[in-house]
Amino acid sequence: MVLLDLLSATPKEVADYILEHRFQNDASNAATFLLEVIDELGDVEEIARQLMQQGDGDDGDGDGDEDAQTSDSENIGSKIDLPLPIPTMGEGDAKTAKEGLLVSASTPRTKMTLTIHQHGIVLTSPKDEIITITPSAVKYVIFFPKHEDCVKTARTTKDGSNIVIPGSQMLVILKTSDDESEQDGGAGPSTSDIVFRKKKLHQICLALPQHHSDKISSMDQPSQDQLKNACIDGFENKLVNLISSSLELKHGVFRIFNPKYSNLATTSTMNSDSKKDIFQSDDGGSAKSVISGKMPYIKCYSGVNDGVLYPMEEGLLFFKPPSFLYRSELSSIACGRGGGGSRFVDMAIVLDGEGDEPGKEIEFTNIDREELEGLNKYIHNSLVVAMAKDAAEQDSSDDGADTRYFGAKRRRVCVATDDDDDDEEEEEIVPEVPVGELLFT
Repeated sequence: MVLLDLLSATPKEVADYILEHRFQNDASNAATFLLEVIDELGDVEEIARQLMQQGDGDDGDGDGDEDAQTSDSENIGSKIDLPLPIPTMGEGDAKTAKEGLLVSASTPRTKMTLTIHQHGIVLTSPKDEIITITPSAVKYVIFFPKHEDCVKTARTTKDGSNIVIPGSQMLVILKTSDDESEQDGGAGPSTSDIVFRKKKLHQICLALPQHHSDKISSMDQPSQDQLKNACIDGFENKLVNLISSSLELKHGVFRIFNPKYSNLATTSTMNSDSKKDIFQSDDGGSAKSVISGKMPYIKCYSGVNDGVLYPMEEGLLFFKPPSFLYRSELSSIACGRGGGGSRFVDMAIVLDGEGDEPGKEIEFTNIDREELEGLNKYIHNSLVVAMAKDAAEQDSSDDGADTRYFGAKRRRVCVATDDDDDDEEEEEIVPEVPVGELLFT
């Protein structure tokens, strides 16, 4: 193998070398790796801004879209007062926050000020760059906790009157031309034309700020369970409701709660005995005395990305980077591949394709084998039940049904379970569910 001289190699030589020798010609994984390298550079946003300024005048792509966003910001109504002040902010920050909520965006990567209006939300960067998000541009909004916040020790303020709560992530998934084509008669919703720094956005991910719970009764050295039972997150509950109302989303807002600060079901609306956190493999590492599993997520890889997967009634959410697969997009799931003696298993998903053509394949790898039972419950008790409900609603609806939340395709679904202690395969036939074949082996 020819060694590469990094001090003199051209960008093409570096890319070709990494593609061939590290990723075995897998362009997707190589590109993901190189983007992560770029993220490690200092002042990435400033460098990107300078490069964009140098490219001004090369073409007009995106300029019209940004002008349209300015027009949108004039048509979204008056600003709505936020549930302020945020108790953990200093006096100066709280004063600034009266004009909006200070958030950190990872997609795109920058700091933003969030303001909520009657008919949409606005994000403003420190350089006064504006992103206007109107109801017609939004497909889904998902609120979820970072997995590291789920295993940290909960703590109170110095005076013990409030619990300090880490802010959720807010993932805004924007509409695309594909969503428009799925509508009956082809007269679908507006496609998102949201542009930021000359790049069209497909989703926006924000970190909401750390804040305080509602006041709690005085407790002497409270346990983690006592704090969880006493915690009421009035601030973020109000914020979620305001955003949902502003974006006019009756069914497209999904929320996963942090189990350290809530007793509510965190995998959306899981059915029967699975209305609780069921995934066990993340016990907090060194924090084992603090928490013992029961998380709303499983640890895994997506390509080269080490992250977590949130199995939801609405679909599957991976973070990080954020990626959401709604249940109507799923054609098949096969989980449990790998030798019986292996500690890890994989989940292979096939998305719906065009006509008879197979759809895109997605793999989540290095899942702890002990999660198989929880995944089995999730598929049988939550995902398939929700898909059957979608099909029933499709039957009873008229031509004006909103197919944004469930697919129009109707097929039979086979859900198979394979117990390690039993070689015989058991099949459950679930008729007329709007996906293809679900396999659990």
